[in-house]
Amino acid sequence: MRDVGKEILALFTRFEKGERASKEWRAKASNASAETLDLLRQGHSFEQIAQIRGRKVASVIALVADLLEKGETEFEETWMTQERHQQVREACTRVGLEWMKPIKEALPEEVSYDEIRLVLAEMRKEAKAGRRGR
Repeated sequence: MRDVGKEILALFTRFEKGERASKEWRAKASNASAETLDLLRQGHSFEQIAQIRGRKVASVIALVADLLEKGETEFEETWMTQERHQQVREACTRVGLEWMKPIKEALPEEVSYDEIRLVLAEMRKEAKAGRRGR
């Protein structure tokens, strides 16, 4: 029993030093942004990217939204219907670009936070570009 305890403690020590269980994880690109952009450009869906990268879909969408806001990628029409996109944009215009919760509350229940996050990132990027253009 003591040997098992020592093994568990040794695992914690290795984990603290950055080691992870999956050899595949270490073999993947260390730059999550670059890998995600590459997979997007190859035409993979958020779900496929999440599966390939071993992440949750929401994590992939959050990263893509960040990249979108920074201007490192463009909004893709395939991410949601044009109607949904317009619906979220209108809510963002009415409520503002600062917080997601008021936007969510201004939209029908079926609109997801992920959809809001993507449109919000697009609009924040546009707002920044507008300020720079003045």
